[in-house]
Amino acid sequence: MSHTRMLVAVILLAVLGTIRPVQAQHSSMSTSIFNDETTFAPALSHADLDVFTRVLSMKPEEQRAMEDLYGAYCNTLKAEGGEVRKYVSDIMEESELMEDIRLLAPAQKRLGEWEKRSEQLKKSFIEDLKALLTREQEGRWPIVERELRRMKWINSGRLAGEDVDLIHLVAEMPADAKTSPALGDLLDRYSQDLDRALLARADVIDKNSEKFGDLLTSDPQAARSMYESAIKVRRALCDVNLRYARLIGAELPSDLGQKLDMDVFKISFPMLSKPSRGERYIKGAKDLKSLTAEQEELVKGIVDAYENDRLAMLHRTAETIREQQFTQLPVRLDKALGVLPPDADDGFRAYGLSADHPLARLRRERFELDKAARNKLDAILTPEQRASLPDRAADAVTFIDYTPWGL
Repeated sequence: MSHTRMLVAVILLAVLGTIRPVQAQHSSMSTSIFNDETTFAPALSHADLDVFTRVLSMKPEEQRAMEDLYGAYCNTLKAEGGEVRKYVSDIMEESELMEDIRLLAPAQKRLGEWEKRSEQLKKSFIEDLKALLTREQEGRWPIVERELRRMKWINSGRLAGEDVDLIHLVAEMPADAKTSPALGDLLDRYSQDLDRALLARADVIDKNSEKFGDLLTSDPQAARSMYESAIKVRRALCDVNLRYARLIGAELPSDLGQKLDMDVFKISFPMLSKPSRGERYIKGAKDLKSLTAEQEELVKGIVDAYENDRLAMLHRTAETIREQQFTQLPVRLDKALGVLPPDADDGFRAYGLSADHPLARLRRERFELDKAARNKLDAILTPEQRASLPDRAADAVTFIDYTPWGL
């Protein structure tokens, strides 16, 4: 759910005291000029080359020729990009020392030109590579493009299940687990259906993202229709993943089918899968080396019962999240529609949900579940054993806001 507003508020813990804020004596701002991980890096990675090799069934000599072309592409990118980076770095230094943001304009212009040039270099590499292909390999090029789209676009999800890549998950499994005759055909159908869903999502989101902000002011009802259209294509992508996760899981050995199901859950609901403070404490008890035989049996019973209840509760929470995410609107849209007052805060607010909200009740149930299991463990562990368990007061307190903010 990477397109929700994943803001994080952190409260540092102080022992036996409070942290007093220091009164600011001045204000400051930062502006990002480029991202080293993307601006000057090759647009095609070695993982992309692996796709070429696999889909095109390249022979060793063909792979070597491709690697030579790729090396030349990377060297040119590095040399030309290095010059651009030096030019931009000099301007950034001057702008910062002179306290004048306007001095950044030449750097921003040069980076815009570099973006076009790096795209040209990538296209030249692709054209040179295609010139080496046989006619049969050329015929499979659309499959290459489909595979690359999946790898690059799959992580642009907002809804639970939108970021799942079943082809990647199955590829990570041992070869002897993928012997079902139906599996290959299933994965191919999945790849085609997923690609159509990815293209449909890109068409709606890319076409309307900029218009959405304007419509919030000029025509809130049209903005709502646009937002619902975006949710519709996102939901369709989730449905593809859900349907094929069941079909593919049925073609795997039982243990790996269960693993696939768990992997899909973890990707779909990362925060539900993250251990709570209480869970780390409870599961830590099972690993204590100082347990007596009697304690070990009691602890195992408590932890096993807790784990069964926890998993059942998490799946109920997941189903609630799935339904809630289809109807939740961005705060700005709710304000434009009059659902919320104009002065409603659309920034980060870690105030939780109303007490009667289904997710609030489930969160409270999770807390009470952890608390009850902790109390049972504390009753049978010694003070020394309890002290050696993960500290529930360690680290910072983190809040995450899942409120959608755009399409």
